[in-house]
Amino acid sequence: MEPAWRQQGRGRGRGGQEGQGERSRPQQKEKEKPGGAAAGVWGAGRGGRTVKTAPEPLRAVSVQSKFEEIRKSNQAAAQRLAESRVSSSSSDDDDDEVEGDVDRKDGKRGKILASTFTTYTDQTGGDDSGLLRTGQYVSDLFQSGALTCLICIASVKRTQAVWSCSSCFSLFHLPCIQKWARDSAFLVSSVTDDDFGQKQHPWPCPKCRAEYPPSATPNRYTCYCGKLQDPPADPWLVPHSCGSICQKELKPSCGHTCLLLCHPGPCPPCPKMVAVSCMCHKAKPLPRRCSNKAWSCQQQCNKLLPCKQHTCSQTCHTVCPPCPRSVGRSCPCGKTKSSLPCTEEVSLCGDTCDRRLSCGKHTCSMRCHRGSCETCRQEVEKECRCGKYRRLMPCHKEYLCDSKCPKTRSCQRHQCRRKCCPGNCPACDQSCGRTLGCRNHKCPSVCHQGSCYPCPETVDVTCTCASTVLVVPCGRERSTKPPRCKEPCRCPSSCHHLTREGHRCHPGPCPPCRQPCLLPLPRCRHTCPLPCHDLVLVKSQQVQLAGPWEQPTEPAFVKKALPCAPCQVPIPTACFGEHEVSPVPCHRRGPFSCKRPCGRPLSCGNHDCSRECHVVTGGNKCEVCEEVCAKPRPPGCPHPCSLPCHPGDCPTCRQMIRQRCHCKISLLYVECTKLTLADKQTKVELGSCNNQCPKELNCGHRCKQVCHPGVCEEKCQQKVKLRCPCKRIKKEFPCSLSTQSDVQCDAACRDQQKKVSQLKELEDKMKQSGKGKVAFSVAAEQGGAVGPLSANTTLRFNTEMSNVDNVFNLNTGIFTAPVDGLYYFTFFYRTPANKESMLILYKNGREVLKSSETARYYGGTDTAGNAAILKLKADDELYLTLPAGNSIWAAGRQTTFSGFLLDFCHCHHG
Repeated sequence: MEPAWRQQGRGRGRGGQEGQGERSRPQQKEKEKPGGAAAGVWGAGRGGRTVKTAPEPLRAVSVQSKFEEIRKSNQAAAQRLAESRVSSSSSDDDDDEVEGDVDRKDGKRGKILASTFTTYTDQTGGDDSGLLRTGQYVSDLFQSGALTCLICIASVKRTQAVWSCSSCFSLFHLPCIQKWARDSAFLVSSVTDDDFGQKQHPWPCPKCRAEYPPSATPNRYTCYCGKLQDPPADPWLVPHSCGSICQKELKPSCGHTCLLLCHPGPCPPCPKMVAVSCMCHKAKPLPRRCSNKAWSCQQQCNKLLPCKQHTCSQTCHTVCPPCPRSVGRSCPCGKTKSSLPCTEEVSLCGDTCDRRLSCGKHTCSMRCHRGSCETCRQEVEKECRCGKYRRLMPCHKEYLCDSKCPKTRSCQRHQCRRKCCPGNCPACDQSCGRTLGCRNHKCPSVCHQGSCYPCPETVDVTCTCASTVLVVPCGRERSTKPPRCKEPCRCPSSCHHLTREGHRCHPGPCPPCRQPCLLPLPRCRHTCPLPCHDLVLVKSQQVQLAGPWEQPTEPAFVKKALPCAPCQVPIPTACFGEHEVSPVPCHRRGPFSCKRPCGRPLSCGNHDCSRECHVVTGGNKCEVCEEVCAKPRPPGCPHPCSLPCHPGDCPTCRQMIRQRCHCKISLLYVECTKLTLADKQTKVELGSCNNQCPKELNCGHRCKQVCHPGVCEEKCQQKVKLRCPCKRIKKEFPCSLSTQSDVQCDAACRDQQKKVSQLKELEDKMKQSGKGKVAFSVAAEQGGAVGPLSANTTLRFNTEMSNVDNVFNLNTGIFTAPVDGLYYFTFFYRTPANKESMLILYKNGREVLKSSETARYYGGTDTAGNAAILKLKADDELYLTLPAGNSIWAAGRQTTFSGFLLDFCHCHHG
């Protein structure tokens, strides 16, 4: 018997049959349940009303009336919902967003999805084929109204507590599923059990009907992986996610855990790479995806079969079948069947063979025999292939007449001329011979329609010294620049130096010589240290115009030999008064004035000559002393001597000195002699006003000491608050330690600043440019290997995974930049077995980068790719080229080309 919740009458809006109301149950009084729910067969009412149960004889009538009441209530609710035209599944807060906000949220949504799947795609090398189902569940969380609680028929918001079914992964409101579980268990027990209210009954999922025990009734709101209770509504995480790695055990169990961030839906297949052997365990272990470990080495199994006499002849597989000779066998003609041990051969039956011959019309007339039947030897009348003649001949031979076909072949240039042609003339096998686009050779291909392929020949383009050779397709040598050569330039020197400076081979003239001149200078014994100036480009003087009717010509540059510059070697030379010896350029050497005072003692014996450095040939030609007494005063005395210049000591100073105290507030009067004769401590006492120091410490607080000289030394212990640069973190430190302490921003601060700046820059640039996102991702799907080809071919991608604004042309395989900006491009491809692969990325016909790969072992494949960030200008073109002689695998979306706009910028092309 099926559980009660699977029977009729348990779904939404469905009533029970009349027979259900009369199910045999023990006679007992029905009591009202808490909350107004009646204890009848219908359980709790939808509106929380109390339903009085009718007496037992009227039980069926009460059930039917209750059903009619609920049906009418549901119809009225549905009518109100249709008339209001307002969905009960109200969307999230972003329903009324403008177009700009939607674009910004789409970008934010893409970043959240990328961060969720990054740990998985890093393991798979960018392959996201295993994320299709999980990605759909995650994408539905960001679409307004995409998720609906099937119990209350209202949308599931990111701020509401939810519960997810572990079988179908559907989301329900936590209060809804709790009430569903209670009601389901109560209804099952009230309808099916005699021991009502005593036995624990399971409750089903509202969607997939997966059963849960009563102990599994959700009682708390957790994230998808179950690690975090009551996860916060973080706008930068998947709704209802904790943001940490899922780490659920994968199914089927392989020992690994899920690598995605906490996510809805099922976990994707295991992306880990493990080394496993083939199914027959003969080949060496190879790295395989853990979710797809089984592989065949394609060798014969050769394991001993259960008969212990024969070996398995199948290719590498898991379990060997029974011996094919141990089952029922028949004779070669198939008429007699027998059951013999696998070691015995089946005997011939002796009857006519009667097997169909190779002609398909007659049978073998020999007795039962082993091996193939003989060739059919009967004579029949046959018609020739073209249908013009008939002839009697052996059945196994084909009849061909001698008439030649007059039709024109597919090339539309030559006749068929094939004997006995049935009308399907073969392709022309003559040489084309038309002149190719290179204008140097003729087409060597078989005669064909349409344009010829490019010339397969190559031409060598050499550098100046012919050491480096660049092989280019025939016809391109006229527009190809000479290759860069790493060999040294062999051109002879054009100046007085014997050899040139070492530089690489180059096209055009050599660069100017930068070696030191080293020619002897006139009037001295030094050499010229300047760079070589034998051949210097000099701007020629323009001819004076005769009148305004003449047009000025551009100045011409002529190579001329310039003279050496004056010698600048420093020569030590003394001044007139021999005060100093200074270096003087060689071409200006000789005595000079140093501009200092003369400094010779005057006749007074107290002062020196103050005239500028001058020549003294003999005698005393210095000035006469007219100064006042300039003898040194006692230490600390600021007053000059009142006497004229005199010999001996000066008298003691008796003047009063007015000075500020150490704190610069009060005026003090002290005799000059006391200050000059006082020691250090006494001077400090004389200069103090004995009040509290009004100075502020470096921290800004007032000093606590009495008026004192110098810097305040007391360490301030007042508490101060320090903040991090972004003002989010605040800590308290003693004032004296505040300069040594530093509050740094943590990861949360940096993430917040980074997010704010990124959102601001993206918003500004999107407003300025007025354009949307630029992105594409395409794949080559041609059913297998492509190549090797005879010429370089632009690779075309015929499968579009994403192509925003149609920036990638699937017909030509070319991406055209719609705006100036910084773009990111990447491509991946798979190498066919035992083949060489290479892809080259071109920008406007110029090679940007390339990637090459060769299968590393016999019969295997490998993958390769490359990526670049490029500055592109609007209408720049990028495309991938498959060089001649290379192959790629174009199936299963394993050869892809992707790109997107990183940032807007104004690009200048050189």
